[in-house]
Amino acid sequence: SSGINAEYGYNTKGTVLNGDHRYYGGVTSLQMRKQCNEHYYITALTSTESRSQTDKIHLRMKLIGERGATITGILDNEGRNDFRRGEDDTFVVPGMKFVGKIRCIELYAEGSD
Repeated sequence: SSGINAEYGYNTKGTVLNGDHRYYGGVTSLQMRKQCNEHYYITALTSTESRSQTDKIHLRMKLIGERGATITGILDNEGRNDFRRGEDDTFVVPGMKFVGKIRCIELYAEGSD
């Protein structure tokens, strides 16, 4: 449910969660915490250069502002192929900490591309 009173938890370290870590790595349980009540709308534009698109990336970002910092979980629009060459993707990230005017964005990318 995406109601107004919904709470969101984020895997800010990008830890893999699965049922059998012996075969796939990661952990079998993960504690998630709500950060706050701020919603961020993040738009990413993928380059038009050759080999610039990917569907195997796990992208997180740290938003650093005049009032602190917050880290997103993995950016993904479920059911959509994100990060296609020459296209822009907008991610709605609810339940985040308010950081004030954004001064810097750090990207953390993992994946097989």
